[in-house]
Amino acid sequence: RLAQIVDDVLNISRVQHEGQAPTPVLLDLSATARQVCADWAQQAGCAGRLQLDLDVPPRQVAFEPDHLRRVLVNLLDNALRYAS
Repeated sequence: RLAQIVDDVLNISRVQHEGQAPTPVLLDLSATARQVCADWAQQAGCAGRLQLDLDVPPRQVAFEPDHLRRVLVNLLDNALRYAS
């Protein structure tokens, strides 16, 4: 399990160092997280199992959109894999 987590983190790191560094943009964190989670749930076939509670004030974050998507998908994949 730990080896898989380390591999996932290293893969994200490798992608960051390939080619030109992507330019971060201002993202609405809640909206982006909702969209990524909805897309993931549909692809993973577990839309009925995913419960997302983002009752927080709006936040703008400077982040590269694809990197944020990869981080969230990695967390969701791990949650699905290891949830009881």
